Amino acid sequence: MKKILSLVLSLAVVSGLFGAVGASAAPADLPVDPVDQLVLEVLPKDIVVPADFLNSRAVPTDSVSPFAEIDTPLNGAYSYARYKAAGGRVDIEMHQIYLNPMDARAFARESETSIFEGIVWFGASFIPAAGPYLATLGLLKTVSDANFVSSIRQYADVDQGVMISIYYDRWYGTTSRGATYWNGMKDSVKANDSISSDYLISSYVNYKY
Repeated sequence: MKKILSLVLSLAVVSGLFGAVGASAAPADLPVDPVDQLVLEVLPKDIVVPADFLNSRAVPTDSVSPFAEIDTPLNGAYSYARYKAAGGRVDIEMHQIYLNPMDARAFARESETSIFEGIVWFGASFIPAAGPYLATLGLLKTVSDANFVSSIRQYADVDQGVMISIYYDRWYGTTSRGATYWNGMKDSVKANDSISSDYLISSYVNYKY
């Protein structure tokens, strides 16, 4: 790993940190997880991601082992992870909000004027303990995004759970966001692990039963 960190630092000097964001860090024969794709989108276009930066893995399937433990249904959840590379030029917060269909519709409604309004609703009345982590997303107070709200309703309006991902690059002050299907089960909730654990400096998970 020391060799990898040395590579990261040298690339930072030569080309503004990691290499070309256009290529996926996953092997060519593995599909890119849509949540992982948000990690690439939050990074500036002049950054190239080294092969070890994003964890390479196939998109998970719904297959269940006959020996699998019975999972626990949830009414919602929240997870947080912060990844930081040497020198601070990569400093990314990953917020993931898990909502049942009814609450997802409420979040979308609150977010119509400002995305942060939806975040405030979630932090204040849904999982209050998430508030301190969500506070850093205050830069979204003046941001509205009809496509983002529509992507939430795409699932909520057909009574499907939603996982909302909001990634914040603290160094560059940029964000990316998106929504994907959530199955409503505890086993699927975890702090985002798209980035190598060598860069993880903080993580948090909380559930609503």
